[in-house]
Amino acid sequence: MSDGWETKRSQEKRGKYAPGGPLAGQERKEWAVAKLGVPGIVRWVEVDTAFHPVEATLSADEDLSTASWTTIVRKTPCGAHRQHYLPLEPNVPPTKVFSHIRYSVFPDGGTKRVRIFGHPLDPTSPDAQGAVEKAKLEPMIIPALPLTPEAFKPYGQVVQGFSLPTSAPKGIHVNIANQGTAFKFHRLAKPAESYAPGLLQKGGIHVGAVKASSKMDIKNGKRIKVELLERHRHTSQAFVPMGAEPGKEGKQGAFVVVAALNGPDDKPDLSTVRAFLATAAQGVSYDEGIWHHSLLTVGGDLNYAIVEAQMSVPNEIRDCEKVVPPSELHVEVPPYPFAQSSTASISATPVVGHQTNGVLPSLASFLPGKALKPVPITPENFAPFGHLITTTPSSSHTDTERAPDGLTVKHNRLAPVISTYPEETGAVTGIAVFRATKKVGLERGKVFDVRYMERHPYTSQTFVPMGKGEWPGHGEAALPPGGEFLVIVAKNGPDDRPDPSTLQSFLLPAHQGLSYSPGTWHHPVLVLDSTLDLMCVETQIATGVHDTDGRDCELLSWEGEKVFGRVAVPE
Repeated sequence: MSDGWETKRSQEKRGKYAPGGPLAGQERKEWAVAKLGVPGIVRWVEVDTAFHPVEATLSADEDLSTASWTTIVRKTPCGAHRQHYLPLEPNVPPTKVFSHIRYSVFPDGGTKRVRIFGHPLDPTSPDAQGAVEKAKLEPMIIPALPLTPEAFKPYGQVVQGFSLPTSAPKGIHVNIANQGTAFKFHRLAKPAESYAPGLLQKGGIHVGAVKASSKMDIKNGKRIKVELLERHRHTSQAFVPMGAEPGKEGKQGAFVVVAALNGPDDKPDLSTVRAFLATAAQGVSYDEGIWHHSLLTVGGDLNYAIVEAQMSVPNEIRDCEKVVPPSELHVEVPPYPFAQSSTASISATPVVGHQTNGVLPSLASFLPGKALKPVPITPENFAPFGHLITTTPSSSHTDTERAPDGLTVKHNRLAPVISTYPEETGAVTGIAVFRATKKVGLERGKVFDVRYMERHPYTSQTFVPMGKGEWPGHGEAALPPGGEFLVIVAKNGPDDRPDPSTLQSFLLPAHQGLSYSPGTWHHPVLVLDSTLDLMCVETQIATGVHDTDGRDCELLSWEGEKVFGRVAVPE
């Protein structure tokens, strides 16, 4: 390693852990002890990457052989190439003073650095006891830390793209897609519902949209009192920020995430409560039954795509149950907007990302005299091919909810999540992220040859451009601003192939999404101007590990002079 600490490798059942050795049968680990600059109270821990717990002790003696160690961070799986922000265990008294930490790695791995955050407190000073007694009288206060998949795992999943495929959470499969123009992070979340049969009269899992105005200015940080927590017993619930509206690039807000597990009294267990501050480039999916704060947008406005199931009956507790926290709870939110930093982007070397199911003959005789011009997408003109995910749906859409404060408007059931796979296929509905880059040959002001068309016979497929944002120095760098989705579709013809006479093209701005109906012929994702992260909701057999399954996607291609159509990409 260029810096940091790397443990010895492959020591399982070897050395001290070998049969007959002094540590035979014990779990393999290595540890290091570090002395804090001054004794003090610890609030949270940052680990730059492996599989670690952190313990701490207070000792005035450099000989720590008899020290009593307190576990302040439990053994936590951590992903590669990332920073992890870990709150203290709930049983650690908020006034306990530490002087040293012991950092352990299981079973082996590498770490760039460990940082301990808190404030100094000399336990022998005359003011120390008064400070401790004062702290005991304060309500519970937890920090809103950067959102990471590992820290959020007890409550659900984080939906986001990564600059390196190896930075994806453990168990998430990543492959190259869209003819080498995208990385696909498979099944970051899995939407689920457990309503009793017959209760979902309006349909099952669906995609909606939320328009949320900022609820507060936090440019100087803010302590927020948690007044209510809610849960959805029978459905997961995902909130994923959408791209910026025109003129609002770089002005998107963030959102505060507060989550807790259910306790033995069937109420929120505040010993498990955690808080995070998510950027516009991150979404969350709460598991069924997880207590959480309602959508709390801060520091700027945001639009969200939402994935859930609902009965949509007013005051129906099976849809949403709200309670007052059993004791006073506050969240310390850091200042936002964050300090600006440079942005980064991912590049992709073109490779073959799909298997084609057939190469078709030339359709030149069917082509129009000039290239097709894309038009702005609307719910009405896209209706023959699917649904539009937007905070400005058509006037015929009436399934809308408004928050009492008027700052949040939720449009339900803009697009159903459909799967007609036979049960024995084992197909799974998931939320993935495509990190999509510009395709070679796709340029503004030029004609684009349509050489690929695909369809998904058994599933709808939703794409939503995600927001762009970062917490500088604390996670993934923001993608460069801009980006637009070029949509190319066609109806099925009498020969069960896309009909070139029905070819249409639309421009989808970053603040809207779309859902292709099952069986709709469309071009694989095409982005203009800038890299986009696209949330994708679909059902598939393939997991991204091995070969693709032909039932998931039928892809057609045209080679050489043979093209399906031509689109005039606007300036």
